[in-house]
Amino acid sequence: MPKLRILDPFDMMDAEIEGFTKSDLTKMAQEVNDPLLTKDDSRRLLDSEFGIVLVLPNGDKLRKFPAANKSITNASIKAFNANHGKLPDEAKRILAHRLYRAALRYDIEPGDLIEQLISSTTSDGLYYPVTPDIMPMIIDLGPDDEFAVREDDVLSKGSNYAITHDIHGNPMPKFLINTKTQLQRQLRHFEKQAFQWYTAYAVQMAENLVKRAADLNYEIDEDSNTRLFTSKEFSKTAHINLDARISKLTQKPQAQAHYFEIKAKVAARDCTPQQLAVMLEKADRDNKLHFYWSSRQSKRGGLFQHPAEAMMAMPEKTAEESMDLQGVSVNIKQFTDLLNERPDIFAGHFSEEEIQGMKDDPDGALKSMPAPQREIILTLMGENQ
Repeated sequence: MPKLRILDPFDMMDAEIEGFTKSDLTKMAQEVNDPLLTKDDSRRLLDSEFGIVLVLPNGDKLRKFPAANKSITNASIKAFNANHGKLPDEAKRILAHRLYRAALRYDIEPGDLIEQLISSTTSDGLYYPVTPDIMPMIIDLGPDDEFAVREDDVLSKGSNYAITHDIHGNPMPKFLINTKTQLQRQLRHFEKQAFQWYTAYAVQMAENLVKRAADLNYEIDEDSNTRLFTSKEFSKTAHINLDARISKLTQKPQAQAHYFEIKAKVAARDCTPQQLAVMLEKADRDNKLHFYWSSRQSKRGGLFQHPAEAMMAMPEKTAEESMDLQGVSVNIKQFTDLLNERPDIFAGHFSEEEIQGMKDDPDGALKSMPAPQREIILTLMGENQ
């Protein structure tokens, strides 16, 4: 693991910096009746429970400045105040806004620095891509370090980038793809990180990677996220994922209207899957639904049909065929039999269209539905065995 120049509470504890020793952090936790959160404990946290996630050029993630409870958030704010000067400006903005929101959540005083930063900037990001040119600012690099800036990575006029502009249309060149080596590196990076980014960035990067691969006569694997995000076909389970969102907003008809609009556009095919995926992500964020959908297909609402899936003939289901659903093996035939024989037990939880979608493609529906609906399926099957 690379040695960071940026210091969050755990880094400062490891370095035994005054005010951040294990004894200091233990005392801070005891003062608010929190359990002491250790570095080992933090490995079980979600990305969203950190102030920032640094994404390195090789795709590795460094999750920094934990904000999972009151005491560790307070420690992260103190560490930020001490070390903010070591951060790039955009990373500093991301951290300031996320720590401010955590401070409000835990009734902590965020401090003058954070309040000053959030008053003059906006940010709702979490992931910060660390490009090779700013690596030395963040990480101590030796001459042989795998993250060191390579000679062919130096910015130059006429270069090809996987990201060329931000979501507002402003120039923002990132991720060089001049050579096949650079292209392969960014393809690996995209494969790991695509679902952590805003859809607009993921779509832009995938399209530029495909275009550059064609220029360099390089073949991209059909079964890849790059191909998924450039798919021109809608998934067969798109309507199921959209109906799932609509069913969660029964008390909010105005919010439902956005999803009905997207559903109508899917049916009419008057937009690309990429355009509608961007619309869907905005609707999810506006309605606080973006935490529910996390799998490869369902996070984008199941809007994309994977090219590899489109090329394959689906085998006929057999009685022995099963799939893992949240750690539980589910027999597909038993599931479809229950759907056909007892549709009434599903009717209280799913719309008619959702039930029909599960009958038409049970495997795809189970894979793409959000966690809460999967739990309903497991409960119904357990009660009706």
